[in-house]
Amino acid sequence: TILVKQAKERLEELATKRKEEIRVVAYIGKQREKEEAKKAMESLEFDVLLTTSQFLARNFDLLEGKTFDFVFVDDVDALLKSSRNAERVLLLLGFTQADLELVRRYLDARKKRNRRLEELREKLEERRRSVKHGCLIVASATGRARRGRATSLYRELLDFEVGATKDVLRNLYDAYIERCDEATLVKLVKRLGKGGLIFVPVRAGMELAEHLAEVLRRNGINAEAAHSRRKEVVDEFARENLDVLVGVANYYGILVRGLDLPHLIRYVIFYGVPRLEFHFSLGRIGISELMALLRILLDCLEGEECERAERLYFLLRRHLLRMGSNERELLEKRISERIAKTEVEARFLEAIDFVEKVLESESATQLLQRYKYALFEKEGDRIKVAIPDVKTYIQASGRASRLFAGGITRGLSVVLVDEQRCFAGLQRGLKWRYEEAEFSRLEELDLERILREIDEDRALVKGLIEGKRTGMRKDLLKSALMVVESPNKAKTIANFFGRPARRRLGRTIAYEVNTGEYMLTIVATLGHIYDLVTQRELDGVLVSPRAFIPIYDSIKRCKKCGEQFVDHASCPNCGSEDIIDKAEVVRAIQRLAIEVDEVFLATDPDIEGEKIAYDVYLALRPFVSKISRTEFHEVTRSAIERAIKERREL
Repeated sequence: TILVKQAKERLEELATKRKEEIRVVAYIGKQREKEEAKKAMESLEFDVLLTTSQFLARNFDLLEGKTFDFVFVDDVDALLKSSRNAERVLLLLGFTQADLELVRRYLDARKKRNRRLEELREKLEERRRSVKHGCLIVASATGRARRGRATSLYRELLDFEVGATKDVLRNLYDAYIERCDEATLVKLVKRLGKGGLIFVPVRAGMELAEHLAEVLRRNGINAEAAHSRRKEVVDEFARENLDVLVGVANYYGILVRGLDLPHLIRYVIFYGVPRLEFHFSLGRIGISELMALLRILLDCLEGEECERAERLYFLLRRHLLRMGSNERELLEKRISERIAKTEVEARFLEAIDFVEKVLESESATQLLQRYKYALFEKEGDRIKVAIPDVKTYIQASGRASRLFAGGITRGLSVVLVDEQRCFAGLQRGLKWRYEEAEFSRLEELDLERILREIDEDRALVKGLIEGKRTGMRKDLLKSALMVVESPNKAKTIANFFGRPARRRLGRTIAYEVNTGEYMLTIVATLGHIYDLVTQRELDGVLVSPRAFIPIYDSIKRCKKCGEQFVDHASCPNCGSEDIIDKAEVVRAIQRLAIEVDEVFLATDPDIEGEKIAYDVYLALRPFVSKISRTEFHEVTRSAIERAIKERREL
């Protein structure tokens, strides 16, 4: 709700500055305002509608039958938790219930290898071509959208699949203090000044948050604890009537995800390492405890036990990513009752048996207690496990480093360390996600210089918001298309930079990733795309007094017998018209080229690769001005990044 309110205010400010009439409707405020918003929705008296996934689920009848030209989903992870909400968005884009049912039948037929599969595929292709649907843009904080029926609907109807790239847009100093007490917190807040967020561990909860806010107030700092029932304090903070807010380091908490105030939030303090804690006993291990233990055992065990822990962890994780909340709830119930009615439930019970057997071993317990990156304590049958919550740290600290017209605001994040092993795990987890990330002792940093940088950025943001600064624009990421020969190579390269988003253009699959410098789309030609014709001139070469002019056409391949040819519209060997024409690949690559700033021709570094690169160059030259040749002799991430930096003219 807070984000909806902030977005509405921002849109109205922009409209006022541009002197444009834009009717923005949002379901927020008092009851009378909410009723007026509902009436506006029913009568379509708005230009922009701002709402939440929860509102969509409860009030879809207000919007049913209406078609939107543009839908932006800020948190696709939350949306895809509910397959019904995912379907509702497709209906708002212009698809029908019949289209959704067609996709379901197609997916079922593909799963069962039904003989009607080809017929359903053709019907689906026809619907995709004929439906004039709106545009959908999705954003993901984690890139871990659930895999399941909802994502399949998006893939089949919109030809794209949500991916997960590495996080790169971050401009933070990560620091720590090896003390965690009230006196240290008060001293630090006084030194850093206004514009701070303070987070306490989940286990400590709002009780500690309220207590720390009181401690800060007693020391002359205007602080309040913020939670879902006290949203008014966020408004007070936004109006600069408060110095700091204190909240819980919960991934879906109001301060972790619900604030976007780049002109105000300067720093973030964690009063204790953000972590997930589990207290349980042998014989009562739930899903969360099981996954945490398996993840730790991956690092601790050796040999066959390690391999088994790894196999079980990734298998169960894959199943969990595909589950909705109702499925997970049922699974939790079955696990607690030790009942397995499905193969998936049997695998979870197998994992629990494995973990309990390991935990009964004295040697394994000692290994876990010595583990450097998480806390493990065992007393009899009672077990306590604490693992660093890296996702929440990134999300919460990101409140102090936000996107604006001049780039990414500089921010400061400070962890007051209360548990060394969890902090070591946090350092390691952050390093995995950001190679350049490094925690520094706060006393070793030039804090005065850092605060100057932070305040300079906030002054720029305020100037832009107030209209006093104009003309600032910084391209944080450039867009580029990389063309390779092999689909396997395209997929391999894409996976170096996270889990890629997938787009389908006819039969052609393109992968989209974020390399840190580029939003990179990777596509394959599947070998040569053009060859000399055979039915014209002298073996496809026109001989004139002054030149030899080769005549090319796209390569075709018969799907029935595998014959490859150039000249004919049907297979010269078997007469089949079911052929694959490389002209389709060329058109797909041209469509992608229109969208980007630059093209990298990354075909193989040999004569064949050079020929393919030149053919692609000629095909793309009318669509993009910047085309360069990149070469790599090994398929590794470092080789790809080096090839892009050392690109040359064709």
